[in-house]
Amino acid sequence: MFIQKKEEKLWFKQKLNWIVMAIAAVVALSFIWTLIPGFTKLPSNVDNMRVAIVDRDNKQISQQMKKGLKDNLPFKNVTAAKTNKGIKRQIKNRDVSMVIIIPKGFSSNVQTGKPVHMKYYRGTANGMIETMAQKTAVSQINSKVKEQIQSKTMTGMIARQMQSEVASQMQSKVQAQVKAKIAANPQLASHASQIAQQAQNAARAQAQKQVMARASAAAKSATSQLSSRSEYVGTHHYNYKYQQTPMFFNMGQYLGMMLASIVLVILFTSARFAVGNKFTAFMGMQVSGLLLATVTSIVASLALLCVEPVNNFMSMFGIAWLFDVSVFEISSMLGLLCGGLPSIIVQLPLFTSQVIAGGAIVPRFAMPSFYNWLSNYTLMYQGIQAISNTMAGIGHTAPFISSLVWIAIISCVLGLIFVWSGYRSKEAKGLSKLIPVKN
Repeated sequence: MFIQKKEEKLWFKQKLNWIVMAIAAVVALSFIWTLIPGFTKLPSNVDNMRVAIVDRDNKQISQQMKKGLKDNLPFKNVTAAKTNKGIKRQIKNRDVSMVIIIPKGFSSNVQTGKPVHMKYYRGTANGMIETMAQKTAVSQINSKVKEQIQSKTMTGMIARQMQSEVASQMQSKVQAQVKAKIAANPQLASHASQIAQQAQNAARAQAQKQVMARASAAAKSATSQLSSRSEYVGTHHYNYKYQQTPMFFNMGQYLGMMLASIVLVILFTSARFAVGNKFTAFMGMQVSGLLLATVTSIVASLALLCVEPVNNFMSMFGIAWLFDVSVFEISSMLGLLCGGLPSIIVQLPLFTSQVIAGGAIVPRFAMPSFYNWLSNYTLMYQGIQAISNTMAGIGHTAPFISSLVWIAIISCVLGLIFVWSGYRSKEAKGLSKLIPVKN
């Protein structure tokens, strides 16, 4: 009985027993405290989606329409280039999420009561919420176009455009009426100007009613068959799995590389005693990290290819490999800073935060300020956006690749500094004994 109690005490004296409990708690807290707050700005922050308006008709009515949309749509409007190339470049650069085009002939169609149509440019390398927001925005904008065309301001403007034609018809009608009266009664010739003025006033009042009626009818006719067409910048897929694929693709690699990197750091803390030189052990860990990144990226890329067709496989694989190298460097750097396993207290919240900051679920414009800031400096945003652009076939991956390279270099240098400034003990103790290494 005494021996059994002694063995039980020995079990509970083991540090690893308490560490795994702490890890479980950290995992739970990481998901609750980082993921749930990431959605606090939805749906209100969707109004921050950047929408540009381009007037290709450039007439009085189209200009009024552009102004009306700017003043009434719940989106931030930005200046857009007038050329297709410029518009597409802004969408690829994510300067705007969607561009509204008022096409040529818009004003003429409104005046003559012909059906009007709108055109939209939409990016395809976006997450699910942004894609859904674009779809909703098209419906909202079409409703606003109808409302604007049938408004009193627009109807009055259409009427003014019609006045010159009606005035000419009115003048001819008045002259004919005056001539008919004088011909029927020659004595009225001396009062011809007065009769003409009276006839003109009566005709003007009648014409005004006719013009307003015609303008109102034209506005209703123009909007009764309002149509819209979206042109997509990049490969468009109706299935939402294509919007979510980059996130799951990167998330799986990140989590695997993070856990493997922590194990490699634990191995380093033990191996440096057997190797006899901590810098040699550090270089060995780096080589293992590069091999790990290569194997992981090959497995992940081929696995993705089995469930989804990918046009730019080599480009996607290259980005995946660089992403994995960057994850290894930053994870091993944090592992070296925190002494191996304890780094999971930092690394797990960082990982879960990037599920939001990655931009695949919540777009940057709808993120709370902390996550928006974090997305500028974290791996998953760079990796997800680069893979999204590759899968959409729009290119423009250089900025994200550059960020991944810099993160990898800076993390590697910091890791080397932590090894140089620390890890000076001459014998293994504590967590250094977790993975024993023998010559």
